[in-house]
Amino acid sequence: SGERNIDSQLGSEIMQQLAAFMNAKGGTVCLGYRDDGSVCGINSDIPYLNSSTVDEYSYEQTLDGIELKIRNTIEKKLGGFALSQVSIQFRKNESGLLVCRLIAQPSPKPIFLNKTILYKRTGNRCLHLTGDDITYFILEHLAQIMQNAQRAFAKTTEHPVPENGGDATIEVKPEDKGKEITYVLPPNTKDENDK
Repeated sequence: SGERNIDSQLGSEIMQQLAAFMNAKGGTVCLGYRDDGSVCGINSDIPYLNSSTVDEYSYEQTLDGIELKIRNTIEKKLGGFALSQVSIQFRKNESGLLVCRLIAQPSPKPIFLNKTILYKRTGNRCLHLTGDDITYFILEHLAQIMQNAQRAFAKTTEHPVPENGGDATIEVKPEDKGKEITYVLPPNTKDENDK
């Protein structure tokens, strides 16, 4: 049959899945498996790494070449931050069939496909968000970021300090909130390393 379109395979459904996982709780996209779960491998895709008409790079027909092609596609389609949220693993089974796992971490910021299309993983499907669903999704993300910031800020207001075997707390002055705090033990208190 005709040449495989690696760009189409990587750039559409696989990138949708990655973006959807990053916009939810994370997840794994597996390459080299059939829909029924049996292994078909990605070995036969390797010769087509350089068949692209839109990718300006040239790739070696090795695992490193495959990984670089995948990483370049992620960066181009989802952005540099999204690339930092994905790890890639390769494995060969006993028959020599190569499979690939793209492990997506949840993203603290929304990940858009081609800078404009938003997907979110819901159950076992990718949900294409449109209209006010996008607004709600972004507000939900912002609320989560604010909650995390409030928790982190609350931790800076009281710090337990060991003093003669007991616990004590200090109050942080308003002008010092968010700054790094250094504890100084009283002169009569020995550090455990001084024994």
